[in-house]
Amino acid sequence: MIWAGRNDVNEDGTAHTVENIANMAARVDRGRFIVLSIVNGADEGRGTQRYRTIAALNQQLAARFPGRFIDIRAALIARANTSAADQADRAADIVPGSLRVDRLHLTADGYRIVAQRVFEFIEAHDW
Repeated sequence: MIWAGRNDVNEDGTAHTVENIANMAARVDRGRFIVLSIVNGADEGRGTQRYRTIAALNQQLAARFPGRFIDIRAALIARANTSAADQADRAADIVPGSLRVDRLHLTADGYRIVAQRVFEFIEAHDW
């Protein structure tokens, strides 16, 4: 599982991040790898430059790794609860606050969602 994070993502471009992930994937034995999408933070909602950069990066990852990409960001957003705060986060297209411990990092419930999606992928590929 490659969930490279976002420390090298910047507004100047995403090619460096995509290449770093491609280099990691190339080293995986028998091609059994999964690439997880990058999540945007609480202050990086729809309409911000950072949102556009991360959305573009995820589109590039999905195109570069077809059949090996899991849009974990979308899976987390889809699990917003019915609270006004989570619904506002969902409208802004960010991971809901109920699944974050801070502006970016997930709660145990958030990581359970990630683990479930990865498990489903592995099972579907009979790995």
